[in-house]
Amino acid sequence: MNKNELDFIRPNSDSHNKLLTRVKAQINESYRKMSQFYGRWNMRELQYQAYVPIQEWEKVYNDVCKDKTLTNVKKQEANIIVPYAFSTIRTIVTYLAAVFLGRSPIFTVGTNNAALLENAKSMEKLLQYNAEHNRLVKELTQWLYNGEIYGLGILKTGFVTESALRTSWVQDPITHQPLRKREASIVYQGNTVENIDPFLFFPDPRVPLLNVAKEGEFVYWRSFEGKFSLQKEKDTYAYLDEVKGMPPAGNTSASLRNIRANGDSLSSQYDYASIEKGSPWVQIDEGTVELIPSEIGYNLGEGFDNDKPHKFLITVANLNQIIRFEHYSPDHQQHPVVINEPYAIGNGFGNCGISDYLSPFQETISWFLNSHIFNVKGVVNNSFLYDPSMIEEKDLKSDKAGKLIRIKPKAFGVDPSLYFKQIALTDVTSGHVGDMQNIMRIGNDISAVSENIRGMQDSGGRKTATEIRASIEAASSRLASHAQFISGASLCNLGLQWSLNLQQYLSDDFQIDVLGTQGADKPVTITTRNIAGDFYFPIHDGTLPMDKVALFDIWQQALTFVASNQALMSQYDLGRIFEFVAKLGGAENIDQFRLQAQSPEAISAGVQAGNLVPINSILGGTNDMSAGF
Repeated sequence: MNKNELDFIRPNSDSHNKLLTRVKAQINESYRKMSQFYGRWNMRELQYQAYVPIQEWEKVYNDVCKDKTLTNVKKQEANIIVPYAFSTIRTIVTYLAAVFLGRSPIFTVGTNNAALLENAKSMEKLLQYNAEHNRLVKELTQWLYNGEIYGLGILKTGFVTESALRTSWVQDPITHQPLRKREASIVYQGNTVENIDPFLFFPDPRVPLLNVAKEGEFVYWRSFEGKFSLQKEKDTYAYLDEVKGMPPAGNTSASLRNIRANGDSLSSQYDYASIEKGSPWVQIDEGTVELIPSEIGYNLGEGFDNDKPHKFLITVANLNQIIRFEHYSPDHQQHPVVINEPYAIGNGFGNCGISDYLSPFQETISWFLNSHIFNVKGVVNNSFLYDPSMIEEKDLKSDKAGKLIRIKPKAFGVDPSLYFKQIALTDVTSGHVGDMQNIMRIGNDISAVSENIRGMQDSGGRKTATEIRASIEAASSRLASHAQFISGASLCNLGLQWSLNLQQYLSDDFQIDVLGTQGADKPVTITTRNIAGDFYFPIHDGTLPMDKVALFDIWQQALTFVASNQALMSQYDLGRIFEFVAKLGGAENIDQFRLQAQSPEAISAGVQAGNLVPINSILGGTNDMSAGF
């Protein structure tokens, strides 16, 4: 922050208080709208976890069961919740993750300018480097899960320059001996990505969620940081000593995502009431907001129009002190978020996830199973009609196997069928298991998740790998369309923000050498100059990448075809094709069997010893060794 920005958010100043009031009003406005979804999201979280609440009497039983006098008390078994939504959502996300993350590079970069073709390739390699550094697989997979469970996934993007202590070897200027030296150095400069909890996301509610990054006036996200962590960022935050009191009363997150594990929805979640004054946690509300500088009494300086909206990055601690205020002007001109609403309908604010559509099916399937189990228990536990004056009840109620039931003297000589009879019970739920299958089939039709997509072979006997692959491709057409929508509406926007961030924020002296896919290829040197340009990101077609078995078959045929065609052998490197096919088939150590090229001296020695024969002599030509072997 510069001096003007620091002065503008000086504690207790009029400019600070007016801006703080405005920010709090925007957060409250968004919270009122977003909190309407919390109840529905909680139900979907419980459903995804197949959660069964423990009844109050079960808690009492757990407390008293240690008493030996109560060992004959039997606890009734809880209902079984069939995790149908869990299975279906994991299958959908597995498919989407295989589509988006199963290829390398993850981001395909294109250009319509022939002069920028090499720059597009360099940008593609640099984006892959950023993706691997950020473990994008982890963040993107969770983002996809949030989209299916809540109907909303949020990624926050940024750009950082990371420095850390590293040990290196240098030469002593006096003794010229190698010395170990530990000093700070830049270990990474590039994009970052982070998932935002939907319960802690507060966007502008006046525009569709899917378009909030481009059209929203403000976007805020909430986190909880330790005071010491904030102190480490003194170059980023100011006036940390002026932050007052504890965070506002309430839970850090309304989520129930870890209730079954008896855990918290956030690692920083705690009970405010149990913490004394001077809490080690600070509630951080951060976001980007469009403001007209002249309206808030701020001057951007020369070269800026203070009467037009500009984006600012604002951070508020405990909703009482602004600790960061910076002009935010990225080349992509968006808020630094990427929204995933995979089931968006029109331009509404807030949409359902697939879990909302699967909820009645899971409840019905679970009811069918439990009603059948309870009815079978009733049939197994025999019911009797008897005269207590004729039979010893104690014998009848005994749990011992092979028990003997004594009759009273009054029953001597009387037909037992007159005072003892078993009541016939009928299992009216025998068809419920079949009904469960029918309900699952309807749910599968809605979610586009067939048995083949789940990795389960359907009926019809054994099938070849080609038949199974063909059936999966046919069944995945709807999921491919689903992936196309996510790619075009969301994932391409992540590539756009990342690429423009690299062009805008990379240092002029940035340089990185990227090796080719074989590792032995000539490295490609990437600088800020050879990633410049306007690029586009093609929408993924949504199909699964071809598996290695199919690729191995194709390349094996290509190898055979090239080896049998003299014209192709002169155009392609047959040895490298063979190595590629071998590694594709799993022979990763094929390189160790490569013959080393021999020197001319070794060749001459071999000829003298009779171990080598000139090629031309075999073909009927000259014996001149210079003609080749």
